[in-house]
Amino acid sequence: MALLLRSVARQGVCLSKAQFSVLYRHAAPMGTTAKEEMNKFWAKNSRLNRPMSPHLAIYKWSVPMLMSITHRGTGLALSGGISAFAAAALVLPGNYPYYLDLIHSLSVGPVLIGLAKFGIAFPVSYHTYNGIRHLVRSMIRLESVCVLLSSVSLFCDLNSCFADIQLELFLFLMPLLLCFSAGISAKASGFQR
Repeated sequence: MALLLRSVARQGVCLSKAQFSVLYRHAAPMGTTAKEEMNKFWAKNSRLNRPMSPHLAIYKWSVPMLMSITHRGTGLALSGGISAFAAAALVLPGNYPYYLDLIHSLSVGPVLIGLAKFGIAFPVSYHTYNGIRHLVRSMIRLESVCVLLSSVSLFCDLNSCFADIQLELFLFLMPLLLCFSAGISAKASGFQR
């Protein structure tokens, strides 16, 4: 109804204000367009030297933020890799053993083989363990940032020289420990699922 009233008032169908004062009272005049408003917004922000929002320099990097970014990145890498492998299997001539023999015939050093294995294993393991950890935390309602930070500080000291090894152990053991602790607390309270 408001759209109809507004369009009638804008088109000048109402000739006398006295007769159609109800229509004029509810009609909103359109003084500016969206493009003009956008230009005013950007002119004001550039005049005040404001950065484009969201600006990454204003965020304090935290462990949950890094874990979320890494989880999304590994998910993209996995889905992209699987899609590329499937497309290559459909498009390229030959069969799987031919390409496997081709890879075996390449003379690459052990460092490159190790990097390739890590490049395949890291996204799979990190995304899997982080997904399991997230599901377990959701099931037993440990979703707050305080719980995540306390569990990180409990299982890995990020300032030590073994931080990356401890972080991997944390990501590997955390779902198991949460499942174990959930089972103990459920038995202690007499709650059976």
